[in-house]
Amino acid sequence: MKNTALRNWLLAGMLCISSGLFSQGLSVTGTIDVNNLTVTGTIQGGTYSGTFSAGSLANITSIGTLTSLTVTNNISAATLSGVLSTVAQPNITSLGTLSSLTVSGLINAGTISATIITAAQPNITSLGTQTALTVSGLVNAITISGTLTTASQTNITTLGTLTNLTVTGSITGGSFSGVDGLIRMVVFTSTGTYTPSAGCRKAIVHVVGGGGGGGGPLANNGSAGGGGGAGGYVIEILTNPTSQGFTINTGGGVTNNASGTAGGSVVFGGITAGGGGGGLVGTGTIGAISLGGAGGTAAGGDINIPGMPGFNGVKIVNTNSLGMAGNGASSPFGSGGRAPATAGAGVTGTGNGSGGSGGLGNSATAGGTGTNGIIIIYEYR
Repeated sequence: MKNTALRNWLLAGMLCISSGLFSQGLSVTGTIDVNNLTVTGTIQGGTYSGTFSAGSLANITSIGTLTSLTVTNNISAATLSGVLSTVAQPNITSLGTLSSLTVSGLINAGTISATIITAAQPNITSLGTQTALTVSGLVNAITISGTLTTASQTNITTLGTLTNLTVTGSITGGSFSGVDGLIRMVVFTSTGTYTPSAGCRKAIVHVVGGGGGGGGPLANNGSAGGGGGAGGYVIEILTNPTSQGFTINTGGGVTNNASGTAGGSVVFGGITAGGGGGGLVGTGTIGAISLGGAGGTAAGGDINIPGMPGFNGVKIVNTNSLGMAGNGASSPFGSGGRAPATAGAGVTGTGNGSGGSGGLGNSATAGGTGTNGIIIIYEYR
């Protein structure tokens, strides 16, 4: 049938129409095979096979269960429900608020802002720079680098090997064990250069000037010279000492029937320990005193102690052995010479920095010489 206007058709068999217009309705219980079909009303049927024109799709508001759906353009909908079978979705650039998200692989992102609810995160092996980090439990690490801002660390009960430890207050402990802090003691009795030992962080320097020579007697019975003074004594504490040149001069000399000469000074950096003064020559006047040499000066150290002066000599009578010569002064590192009990030359001091005694009698004799200065350095780790 062709070009026929059909109204209210009811067909129980098969209808084959090349073209037609149904103005009211068409009810078919079988199959319709048609090249072109225009219906202004409603088509009711069990199954439709073919392609719908664009105009006929606008009124489709619901579809039953689809086995598959292929869309070449966009799908716009208020709600989409289902599982995306394509794993990679490069066009999805944002998501709404998710109640949960499960990812079996890696998450790569410029910034992740959230709270991780799983406490143990064994796969997190590095973090960027943290402005702050609060840990309620323990921190286990091979190396921790930084400064602890909390001064009191009551839970730290042991430490590894420390290269050094600086404590401004007191150290309290039941016992202390380790290597003695003293590295070595160095003694210098002549001019040279001091070079600290490796690892030396502090040094205590002791410097003593040379002792003065004792005064000789005049060629007069019972004449007695004064004793030589001791060198000055300086103590200085050095922190992280460096190499330092120094000068050690000799002790005071003597000459027959003359006053003794002063001992030489000892200079170490800014430290100076002056030499002791020489004792005066004896006199020929009974009861006259021959002064002992002055003690050496001390300057530039943490502790500066002037030297002890020599003892005075005195003529008692015009008999050789009855005068009393002055003893030489003692230093922290030497004893002054003891005056002779009978006529004779003065006695040289012992050790370092001590003065010689005065001489006694009327012959061509001299006082005792002073001893050289010294530097003693104790080095500590």
